[in-house]
Amino acid sequence: MICLSAAASAQRSICGSHKAVAEHLANHWGEAVAWRGLTGGMLVELYTAKDGGWTLVMTRPDGVACFAAAGRDGEAIERAVDGEEKS
Repeated sequence: MICLSAAASAQRSICGSHKAVAEHLANHWGEAVAWRGLTGGMLVELYTAKDGGWTLVMTRPDGVACFAAAGRDGEAIERAVDGEEKS
C-alpha cells in the first residue's frame, strides 16, 4: 500500500514495493515506464503519462521503490544518432 500526500512527501520519502509503486502510477496517473537505467546498484525509472506528467522512481536491490521526483508538462526530446537534439 502506498500513501501519497504533499505533507507526507515533504517529511519523508514515499516508498513501497516496486509492483505497488508501478501499479499506483498506472492506475492513478496513467503513467508507464518510458526509460530505465542502473546507477550504484539501484534501478532508476522514468514513468511518463500522455498528458505530460512524469515521475522518477528509484528501486533498491531489495525491491523497495521510492518516489524521487515528479512533475507536469514534461516532453520527450527526440535525439539524432550522433546525440544531438533534432530540430
